[in-house]
Amino acid sequence: MEAAAAAQAATTGAPPVLQVFGVAKHYGEAVALSRHALIEMQTIIGVLRTSDEKLDDALDNSGYNVPSLEELVEVFRTAYLPVVLVRDGTETALSPNLRTAIYRIAQEALTNALRYANDATRVELRLAVTADEVHLRVSDDGRSESTFTHGSGQGIVGIGEWARLLGGSAEAGPRAQGGWLVDVRIPLQRGDT
Repeated sequence: MEAAAAAQAATTGAPPVLQVFGVAKHYGEAVALSRHALIEMQTIIGVLRTSDEKLDDALDNSGYNVPSLEELVEVFRTAYLPVVLVRDGTETALSPNLRTAIYRIAQEALTNALRYANDATRVELRLAVTADEVHLRVSDDGRSESTFTHGSGQGIVGIGEWARLLGGSAEAGPRAQGGWLVDVRIPLQRGDT
């Protein structure tokens, strides 16, 4: 049963636990419904706040109040992580939930680099936003273990969960030339911009 659940999970994108309970076939519908509900909630909040222009402006630009990627990078630089931010496109026109996901994924990937990229001389946070997708990559040139013997691995799991929640994918692992790579792709859908 576990093998069948894993096989169906791979085709539906649903976590294997949903296979066990027999609800995986509805996973895509649930993700789409959740995304639509968030968009509707943002619209309703905007309508309720029409009398407060300053609050509306803050809400529209907040990304649920997450700091900018520049601010995130600066925090890690103060912790002596040699991180650079490279952008292609901008995320300011993206929905707040997508901006939040981008921030949280970047935060977790940089935290892992800080913890595990021994002797790194460069950590690159690269964000590319096109009309079709958001592509986030965090790579380093440090010496890192291919398995986290002193970590739980939950950060990598969380990155994958954020990506899948938004219909995307995430991969993480050692690079052939040394160091580590986290590579996340999230397709843009109606309402994301």
